Amino acid sequence: MASLFLRRCGPLPDLPTLATPGGRLALLDRHALLSRLCALALLSRPGVMRCCIERRTRQAIESALGPALGALRAVAHEGPVVPAPVAAWMPIQWACVGYADLWHAGVWSHRSLRRMVRLALPARWPVPLSAVPSPHVSTQDALRRLNELYEGEAPW
Repeated sequence: MASLFLRRCGPLPDLPTLATPGGRLALLDRHALLSRLCALALLSRPGVMRCCIERRTRQAIESALGPALGALRAVAHEGPVVPAPVAAWMPIQWACVGYADLWHAGVWSHRSLRRMVRLALPARWPVPLSAVPSPHVSTQDALRRLNELYEGEAPW
């Protein structure tokens, strides 16, 4: 397994790196990881939740968010609305946006952590980077809120 990890992700991170918020996030199972990445992207862009989201998309987002849904609805008035095509994005697309936000914020300083998380996402990027709305809330603030929402539920 260590050889496979080395080939696919790179050198193993040290224990203090795994104890960081980014390290703990990378260690989550795929479902929990994608849920948190989606929630992070939406916490950074709270106006998305007040847009007119079609039923199928809304149900998928509600299902993916879990305990973060109530908090996202509570802060929906804080951000600007997004264009209709963006409001129709599915949770996996928002998870990719959350990954990009964390990558740009430097949460994963270790290459293998970035690679571990990237392997949980689709091979082909489902989000046109030019269409991603800028965060209204800083990534660090959204990360803090996310930590509060999932506190005690998972090793975040």
